[in-house]
Amino acid sequence: MLATQISQMEGIELDKSKIKTNIIFFKLTGLDGEAFLQQLEKKQIKILMTDPDAGIFRAVLHREVSKEQVGTVIESFKSILA
Repeated sequence: MLATQISQMEGIELDKSKIKTNIIFFKLTGLDGEAFLQQLEKKQIKILMTDPDAGIFRAVLHREVSKEQVGTVIESFKSILA
């Protein structure tokens, strides 16, 4: 669900070849990575920038994360990227 929604968002390039489990890697195309992380942190969403030079992010969903929480993450991504 998260990977599908993120892959359709303008401003995000998702590496679909690396989607094997609950881990996704993506890159921003039009927003500063640090600013993106700060906005997510304000919403209590934590992801990692695994390669700051390349702007690559890593997001992991834990098995106890609900569909509603995933929806919140998706809406947060949309609002930050808008």
